[in-house]
Amino acid sequence: MNLPNLKFNLPEWKEADFAMIRRNKEKIADLSNKAGKGSERFKEACCQLKRLAMNGRIHELPEAVQNSIDVRALTFLFSDDDEFLQKVPITMALLDGLYRPRPKLGRLSLLQLIAAFFKHFDQIGEAKVVDYLCTSIRKELNKKQGGNEDSDLTKLNQYKDMLFSLNGPKSVVKFAQDKQMDLDQVFNKLALNGYHGGRFQRVCRFRYYLETLKKLPVGQDHSLLAEICKSEVYNAPSSEGRLMGHDFLEIIIDRSPRQEISDAWRRVVLNIAGDPRVPQASTRYQRWWVLLGEDRARKVRGWLSQFDLLLFLDVLEEYGISSWNTDLQRMFPARKAFLEGLHRQGLISESRLFVSNQAQQYLVNNYRREELPEYAQVRDPYTSMIYLRVGDCH
Repeated sequence: MNLPNLKFNLPEWKEADFAMIRRNKEKIADLSNKAGKGSERFKEACCQLKRLAMNGRIHELPEAVQNSIDVRALTFLFSDDDEFLQKVPITMALLDGLYRPRPKLGRLSLLQLIAAFFKHFDQIGEAKVVDYLCTSIRKELNKKQGGNEDSDLTKLNQYKDMLFSLNGPKSVVKFAQDKQMDLDQVFNKLALNGYHGGRFQRVCRFRYYLETLKKLPVGQDHSLLAEICKSEVYNAPSSEGRLMGHDFLEIIIDRSPRQEISDAWRRVVLNIAGDPRVPQASTRYQRWWVLLGEDRARKVRGWLSQFDLLLFLDVLEEYGISSWNTDLQRMFPARKAFLEGLHRQGLISESRLFVSNQAQQYLVNNYRREELPEYAQVRDPYTSMIYLRVGDCH
């Protein structure tokens, strides 16, 4: 079928035809200038709030929030300006100031307040302030109901009671376990993917390590152990006055049998808390072993006595071989059997290793320093000794 040729007679564009487009473009730019983060008014509001903070006039900040742009500027500084937050602790009075212009927050201000919570979480301030912030966010999310079901705000509202709480990370980890989901999958489901690197997600991971450690077969090596030996992990706050490292060590020490501990788990104990046989006034003992308790310290001392024996026998055997000392090599098996027999019978309650310069060089070459127990050095280049307390005998 042949179609007839279609002819169009379009007039030429005139300058006046673009006038409406230009006017609308100017209106959009003007609205953007009034409302967006790039607007001059917004930048001025941020500068004014920062000036008050830098000049030590923090008490004036709640009164300085006079309109919705000031609210947006303050929540932006909470979420995006670490220098501002170092100078200005979030307080209940400051949070109340956000409601001075109007009784509810705009969408952008709420999102920025949520971002501040997930970024700083328990480092925001005192527990009562964090709890007050959580209450404010939950109330605001309630007011935003009825939006797009797939929006982040809708998802956050659905799980607000679980997320916006000081127990949020613990609840998220339990949710992951109950649903048998990977932690990253849970972050996606709960609309937390936009807050990677924040304090809330880090604490979730630390809690996840804790729960995994509880279920790990006793003594088993695992990639998790390397993670919990990182200082940022074990030094993270747990409960009041305690660190995550205390929780990790309690699980490892309590789950291990009294007679022995695996090399992998012993390395974790020494990495985090060090040897409990140091003076009790030492900083490390006070930081870790005082809170872990004398029973746990005694249990670890017993394990380390065995480790001292193993190191001593290792050094002795190596020295006999490297020095071609046939007498030492001949006597070594009987000495080893005698010392190991004392340990197997649970007779050794304390030990102390004294190593020569040559022996220390061997230890340094074959072990990482943080894996070794405390030992003393002797000046003699060749003589190493071990002190044992066997019942009432030394």
